[in-house]
Amino acid sequence: RQKEHTLGFVNTATARQVFEVCDAALYDGMPAYIFGSSQTGKTTALLEYQRTHNHGTTKYIRMGVRWSKRRLVREIARACKCFSEKAHTVDLEERIAKVLNNRMLLIIDEFHLALETTTDLAAKEVVEYVREIYDLTHCGLVICGTKVAETGLESGKNAMLFDQMRRRGLVKLVLPDVPKIADVNLIAREFGLERPTGETLEAVKRILRRFGLGEYVKFLQKAYATANASGKPCTWEMFSAVANGYASLSEAKNDY
Repeated sequence: RQKEHTLGFVNTATARQVFEVCDAALYDGMPAYIFGSSQTGKTTALLEYQRTHNHGTTKYIRMGVRWSKRRLVREIARACKCFSEKAHTVDLEERIAKVLNNRMLLIIDEFHLALETTTDLAAKEVVEYVREIYDLTHCGLVICGTKVAETGLESGKNAMLFDQMRRRGLVKLVLPDVPKIADVNLIAREFGLERPTGETLEAVKRILRRFGLGEYVKFLQKAYATANASGKPCTWEMFSAVANGYASLSEAKNDY
């Protein structure tokens, strides 16, 4: 791990799109939606936006499995720095409504978990509470999740109820299932590599289609650390060796 290359924030085309959506929600005071497959860089971009707009302006919440409305209220209160263990949920709701205003942005990430890991009633309560926050405070609002969230809000079995929430938003960004080649090349450059071509590019595409951007970065980090440990520069040959090595684990067979 000491020899790994820690990849900081990379200003990819995807990240710039996410920033534009957040800007629209913040400065126009409206809900906006970001949907896309897992491991496409959504959360990384949102966290960077929050970090660079965190002078009391942007609040970031990442939903978890089976979160109820009560849990969401508690976490938003923590982000708004108005949380108290002794306060009841209704008290926290009132505090949140006093903190948020039309010059602030609330980002709720992993929103699909509210629709796919809870009961119908819990999902309805979460969606309606988020809508209520916006109606009361008129803060900017960004809801981000996988395409499960998009389907649940727009065409799922509770779509008619969720339609009140959906209609309040004017901006919707749907990211492609795999990162853009320009983003792939930009990240490779962070490891001292030229853009992949030929068979290497095809191998990278297969990794991205199957595992997403996160696995691509991990393979690059492993290749960089392996090369660094031997005093050599990182190469695409080393990347291929790492990727093929991990792939072989799933194809191991008995030798007798």
